[in-house]
Amino acid sequence: MNSAGLIRTFIRHKVAANILMIMMMIAGFWALAKLERQMEPDFDVPGIYVGTAWQGASADDIDRSIIEAMEREVRFLEGVDEVTGRSREGIGELFINFKHGTDMAKALSEVESAINNITTLPQSAERPIINRFTITDELMELAISGPLPEPALRALAKQVRDGVTAQGVDRVYMSGLRSAEIWVEVPAAELQRLDTTLGSIAQRLAQASTDVPSGTLSGNIEKQMRSMGRQEDAAGVAGLTLRTDEQGRRVTMGQVAQVSDAFDDRGVTGRRNGNPAINLSLQTSKNGNLIAITERVDAYLEKLRPTLPPGVTVESYDRNSDALEDRIGMLMDNAVGGMVLVMAVLVVFLRPWVTFWIAIDILVSFLVTFAIMVLIGQSINVMSLFALIMMTGIICDDAIVVAEHGQTLMDKGMEPAKAVERAAQRMFWPVTAAAITTIAAFGPMLMMSGTTGQYVMPLPAISIAVIIASLLGCFLMLPSHMRHALEKGRNSPPSKLRVAFDAKFISFRDGPFTQAIAWATHNRGITVASALTIMALAIGLQAGGHVKFAFFPQPEGNQAQLNLLFSPGTPREVVAKQIDEAEAALYRVEAAYGLKRGEIVKMTFGKLGVTTGNNLPEQVGDYIGSMKVEFSVADDREQRLPEIMKKWEAETKLLPGIDQVIFSTEQDGFGGDGFGFRLVHNDPYVLKAASEELKKIIMTYGGVSGARDNLPAGKPELVVKVTPRGEALGFTTENVGRQLRDAMDGAIAMRFAKGDEEVTVRVRLPESDQTEALLASLKLRSPTGMQVPLADVVELSERPGLSRILRNKGQRTVSIFAEVDHLKGNSGEIRSDIEKNHLPGIMEKYGVKKDQNDGSRQEEEFWSDFMMGMFVSLGAIYLVLAWIMGSFARPFAVLMIIPFSIAGTIFGHWVMGADMTIWSYIAIMGMAGVLVNDSIQVVSSIDDRIKEGEAVDSAVVHGAAERLRQVLLTSLTTIFGLLPLLTETDFQAAFLVPMAITFVFGIGTATVLVLLLMPALLMLVEDAKRGIGWVRGRFGRRQPVVAV
Repeated sequence: MNSAGLIRTFIRHKVAANILMIMMMIAGFWALAKLERQMEPDFDVPGIYVGTAWQGASADDIDRSIIEAMEREVRFLEGVDEVTGRSREGIGELFINFKHGTDMAKALSEVESAINNITTLPQSAERPIINRFTITDELMELAISGPLPEPALRALAKQVRDGVTAQGVDRVYMSGLRSAEIWVEVPAAELQRLDTTLGSIAQRLAQASTDVPSGTLSGNIEKQMRSMGRQEDAAGVAGLTLRTDEQGRRVTMGQVAQVSDAFDDRGVTGRRNGNPAINLSLQTSKNGNLIAITERVDAYLEKLRPTLPPGVTVESYDRNSDALEDRIGMLMDNAVGGMVLVMAVLVVFLRPWVTFWIAIDILVSFLVTFAIMVLIGQSINVMSLFALIMMTGIICDDAIVVAEHGQTLMDKGMEPAKAVERAAQRMFWPVTAAAITTIAAFGPMLMMSGTTGQYVMPLPAISIAVIIASLLGCFLMLPSHMRHALEKGRNSPPSKLRVAFDAKFISFRDGPFTQAIAWATHNRGITVASALTIMALAIGLQAGGHVKFAFFPQPEGNQAQLNLLFSPGTPREVVAKQIDEAEAALYRVEAAYGLKRGEIVKMTFGKLGVTTGNNLPEQVGDYIGSMKVEFSVADDREQRLPEIMKKWEAETKLLPGIDQVIFSTEQDGFGGDGFGFRLVHNDPYVLKAASEELKKIIMTYGGVSGARDNLPAGKPELVVKVTPRGEALGFTTENVGRQLRDAMDGAIAMRFAKGDEEVTVRVRLPESDQTEALLASLKLRSPTGMQVPLADVVELSERPGLSRILRNKGQRTVSIFAEVDHLKGNSGEIRSDIEKNHLPGIMEKYGVKKDQNDGSRQEEEFWSDFMMGMFVSLGAIYLVLAWIMGSFARPFAVLMIIPFSIAGTIFGHWVMGADMTIWSYIAIMGMAGVLVNDSIQVVSSIDDRIKEGEAVDSAVVHGAAERLRQVLLTSLTTIFGLLPLLTETDFQAAFLVPMAITFVFGIGTATVLVLLLMPALLMLVEDAKRGIGWVRGRFGRRQPVVAV
């Protein structure tokens, strides 16, 4: 059965269309219940993490001895795209990114094999941990705080962790929870009396406290034998035998050392309202339902809170489900508003019953789209919702074309059934071609690479799904319902208002409008020149900086951080006092606004021992403190975040000894309005010097804030060099370093699992012996057992330390970042100016190089994908047009609509006072297919007239005029569908507004161009063909001129 026969069957069958509609609706409602709700689209990051610990080692030691060796082994494995190494005190990490499509199971096996085959890693370094990257959705944060001892607070945190896990939370990460340890503190004097070392005692402990199998006892009954020696608490460790004295008596650990249960004194601790606190970060897998899981967690917490001890609180914050619901609500409000406006436009031009069935067609098409979304693994998220809103106006284009033509035929006297059948069959190929061109425009987006490509993927996927659903409804369901609607309309005479409007519209179409087309085609040179002038003005707006480009704009968020770095050696108590002062200062700022506590400051959480936030590289140390702050969302407060931050910084009283205070904000949305550079050199200290100079230059530009690098200064480093005498005694850098680390940080005897956590047994000097005089009095044991003063065998020197060193693709690097207030500056212009006028001088002065894969890499990948996508899209559209028109020349007249419409989008951004962004250009790519849809209908009408024998000049004019109502309907429904989003002032819609501007102004411009410019362009093509015919007739074979 061909398409005409299938359409005829559904029109004439009494229930076929309704059965199809019911099936579509059932599938759609089923899918709507199955669709997951997520904040962002799913990401697939093919990567592997390798991490190892080397107690007491500096960042430089770890970089040279561990990261360099591991990077060398994995860098050239199959499928590896990029390898980044990160070294900090005691920890080395390697991040291996693979190309998309790599077999990650095989990659993991190859990485494990490569790492395990390395034989040069330090003996005292721990075994590397190797894991694949896992991507999860952030659910919320929980702050547990109150006046409780640390063991009780830990027990409560674990109880809450287990409770939320039972509600469907996949992962819970706890911070502020220090690791449990058993300390064996041996005084220095006791070590000398026993003629031993901390390392020797640790080794003895490891041997004495262990469980080992002892074989099998055979006989009538076989039994497994085990030697149970492991001790898991301080009392048990204290009772272990260290040695026997000369009389054969046991000397226990408790007799020579103070053994106690403790916590890692360098671990991170939390603070909230002056009380100790523990933070729980709740995460779900990517296929989890964010909103449903949050509701279950909230219900659990409501039951838990009445049972808590007095003064203890469990507070939730940074709730992604709230943000998701707000965004869904905002977008749904815009969708409903757009739909109402679309229906209003249809009612103006079409009869009420026709409008009603078009609305039903839109509803059913969306339901079918939901079913397709489930089948292709899509979810409800910001991008998918925008795609649905964008398609609200586009989805009804097919139905409008068929319905409008059917109504026109009936108005000319044709029977409703015949009119609908003729309209559906007549419009089948033009509508199908229009759908194919739209798919051709959106399709290349599916091939975009990198994170950007994954983020925008729902836009083309869902748009294509909507188009397919619309075609099904338009030709199989709508015609049958249209027949009934037109029959009712014929039996019910139109209202006087309808008659008057239709009369005036026809009068306008056949009068002034037809005259305007005739003038434009007759004076086609002037028409085209005018369009080119407008395009030149648009290009001038962008080239002159009146319409700027910002790659990833960020709306104002509601998160802020404070990072405090004191001088190394500052007691934790001082850092805690500064955190409490900063917290109090923030509430004083809130009170100064005349607000109650908690109106804009929703949460504060302080940390001792670590930095916080994404705006600063992670640093650890007793002298470091930080605080995370959550404010009310931007739409719920009058005060802007930059203003609040300035007042907070001014109000905070700083304590003596503080080296650096960093107030920063985390913007909302994907990406960021900022820029960065990456410099390369073998010496990290040279990189640090170059980055410091570059940061000073960056901060001289208006609108720039937060210039920083990822190579932070650290504690001073003690450089040890073994003397010739030391080498003669058998000392090496490795065994000297090990004994020094044991003295300063303690020697780890063992680690064992106790319950759900790992306990470390550490042999160390007591606090009273850990003084500045320690090194002067320290004695080292040589390989022969001789005790030698440290100063006799090593030379000590001090140099500034770096708390973190990074590698990328085998080279040491530093990255410099900065944010730009888009109201005061443009990140692209600032970056270009620095690259041109300042960076070359820094590169020459310090001998550093600029990494070509620095902060601009993401932009370069996008532009490469965009240009390739536009090329493929326009090529596909051209081929479709050539097939429909039967000509290779005339499609160019249609394609010229696209660049002229892009000029309209530039003017739109200028009028709205908005920067063009990546989202503007992504919308341009999708809009290209939509723009030619009306052109196809107009050209189809012109061709019909030419086939009927009408002169080309007359056919072009009257064919374009004939499609006025259809073009207005399809354009206005798209524009009005997006109009609420275009005028949206919600901060959460900031990154979607440029897409709405692009579609509204681009399609609005295309409406005028299709009706006035395209006929002129078609006549120019006709002129060219006539000219070619004249030349051939004058100088070659005479051939008849055929309209093309």
